[in-house]
Amino acid sequence: MKDNAIIFYTVVALVLLIVDFLTIRMLFMDTPSIILIPTIAALIGWITNFIAIRMLFRPRTPINLGVCTLHGLVPKRQAEIARSIGDVVARDLISHDDITSVLKLPETKGKISSEIEQEIDGFIRGFAEQNPMVGMFLQGEALLKVRSALINQLEERTPRLIEHVITAVEDKVDFQKIVETKVATLELDRLEELINRVASRELRTIELLGGVLGFLVGILQLLVIGI
Repeated sequence: MKDNAIIFYTVVALVLLIVDFLTIRMLFMDTPSIILIPTIAALIGWITNFIAIRMLFRPRTPINLGVCTLHGLVPKRQAEIARSIGDVVARDLISHDDITSVLKLPETKGKISSEIEQEIDGFIRGFAEQNPMVGMFLQGEALLKVRSALINQLEERTPRLIEHVITAVEDKVDFQKIVETKVATLELDRLEELINRVASRELRTIELLGGVLGFLVGILQLLVIGI
C-alpha cells in the first residue's frame, strides 16, 4: 500500500511539472501567472523531497521498470548498513576494554564485596535453619569467625573471578557481530519507526526545505522570463 503511495506522489510531481511548464507558456501569452508559477514550483520541490525520503525505505522489494529498478536504499543495503554500524559500535563506542575498566573500578569491587556479604549471611542463616544441630554452634563469636573466614576467602578469589569473566567475555562476546546481526535481522517497519522517531523533525525540515527551494526557483523563473 505504501509503495503504491510512492508511485502516486511521483505521478503527481510529474503532473505538476507539466503544469508548471504549461503555466510558463501561458505567461508568454500574457496570462497572469505570478502566483501560480512559484506555488507549483514549491509543490514540486516539497513532493520531490517527500518522495526521496520515503524511498529510503520503499519499495521494500525491487520494482523493475525496464530502464531502471526501484528499490529502497535501506532494504537494498540493509546488510551493508548493519555491517557498518557494527563496525562503528565495536571500534568507537564500546569494547572489551570498556567492560574490563568497569569491572576493575573500586565502586564495582565494593558492590561485589557487599553482595558477597549478603549472600554469605543468607547462606549461613539458611544452613543453620536446615541443620539445627550445627546452628547451635554457629552463634556468637563462632558465627562471626565462620562468617569472616568465608568473606575473606571469597574476596580473595574475587579478582581472579573477575579475570575469568573478562577472559570469557573477550573470547565469547563479539560486539560487532551482535550489533550487525541485530540490525540485519531487524524488521524494516521497526527500523523505519526507529529512524523516524529519532530524526522525524529533521526529515520534516528537509521536506519543507524542498518546498522553500522550489518556491525560490519559481521566483527565479519569473525573473528570467521578465528579463
